Amino acid sequence: MSATVVDEEGRLVGDLQEDDFEVYEDGERQTLAHFTRDPLPLSVGVVLGADVGAPVGGLRFGHLASHVPSEPPGAPSVTARRSIVWFVNPITHFLIGWTVGEVAGLKSRRDRALVSLAAVVPDLDGFGVIAEKATLALEWEEPLLWWTLYHHTLCHNLGFGLLVTAVAAVVADRRALAAPLALLTFHLHLVADLVGARGPDGYLWPIPYLLPFSDAWVWSWDGAWALNAWPNIAVTIVLLALAMRWAWARGHSPVELFSPRGDAAFIATLRERFGSPPAG
Repeated sequence: MSATVVDEEGRLVGDLQEDDFEVYEDGERQTLAHFTRDPLPLSVGVVLGADVGAPVGGLRFGHLASHVPSEPPGAPSVTARRSIVWFVNPITHFLIGWTVGEVAGLKSRRDRALVSLAAVVPDLDGFGVIAEKATLALEWEEPLLWWTLYHHTLCHNLGFGLLVTAVAAVVADRRALAAPLALLTFHLHLVADLVGARGPDGYLWPIPYLLPFSDAWVWSWDGAWALNAWPNIAVTIVLLALAMRWAWARGHSPVELFSPRGDAAFIATLRERFGSPPAG
């Protein structure tokens, strides 16, 4: 069975050991045959000699590792679903930022980049998963729990949003427009996570919005759908379609952020396929 342990404010507890757990079935304590951690998010896996389906000690338990409900034929595994999550989520955030820049009519490639990237940078605190997975796999005595401790904490907050806005205000071409738009797209990332970032184990990933100034206001919504749920996929498809439409009509696409030459080739291909946009 797997469990995600949180404190009273919904924050993950990452320093638990095997001795911190007691599992009972019908009032009888069970022997823990195996104890391990899962870094996405941190869970504590316990292999038992019998089925245990009820929550124990007030902990929020996920599914039974050896008794996962059957899924429809062809459904992706948990690992595959997580891969989809990692693929879809940053792209969706980026496209939200790109859409804001296009709607606002930003003329500068630099400003479009700043506003688009501001919609993605909160997820910088997710890169800790690399170190966490590596140190757990290597069975370090004290693994680096950077994903568990810092994801949705280090960069998903007002303080980091103000830092991103300040950077945009310094380097943008149209500072008075690009800086507030960067702050807007940063917050759109937080809102998107609030409504559609439920983890594969049901964890809601609360957002301590007022950090580092205060930890008094934590965002969380019980109605949030899963990262790989159809609303997120539908939104991504719509935003991709809009980006393609604007690329054809305006002569620039998100590809310009990586390669202006590649962007020019992409626009030429679109116009060759669908014709040139109307003059004016």
